[in-house]
Amino acid sequence: MTDKAVISAVYTEWKMVKTRSALVLCFEVPLEQQELVQKALGTPLQGQSIHVAIARLRGGGAAIEQVESPARKGTLAQQAGILCADKAFWKFLNAKGGMSDEDISTTEAAAKMLRWICQIDSRTALDQDSIAATRFHDLRADFKLWLSGVGEAA
Repeated sequence: MTDKAVISAVYTEWKMVKTRSALVLCFEVPLEQQELVQKALGTPLQGQSIHVAIARLRGGGAAIEQVESPARKGTLAQQAGILCADKAFWKFLNAKGGMSDEDISTTEAAAKMLRWICQIDSRTALDQDSIAATRFHDLRADFKLWLSGVGEAA
């Protein structure tokens, strides 16, 4: 994996900073993603800037929240199983590469690659290991961006 992260947020407000000819943009992220935000962005310190990229997600937030909601789609292990059966995910994994030159063309091959990327022995670990869960969320976010044509399978 790369050191980039995709954080889904809701753009709620903007305001002008007239003294600096700038805008302040307000984004809301669920509190349970606080650790992910901290890990991905760090903490801005006085006199230091952290540069980030902002991209609008196609399809709107409702569609993204629906896919990511464990209450609607089961456990992360179940979500991973569904994802590994998706032929578009196979294409994404082939574009991503990394594990080997093996062609991902079956659910089993996709599951093997997912376990390698998330550094787990079994998809059930996604529900027990927060680091593995974060890797899975990052992988799924990269896949969603790739599907929309915004991201690369890097």
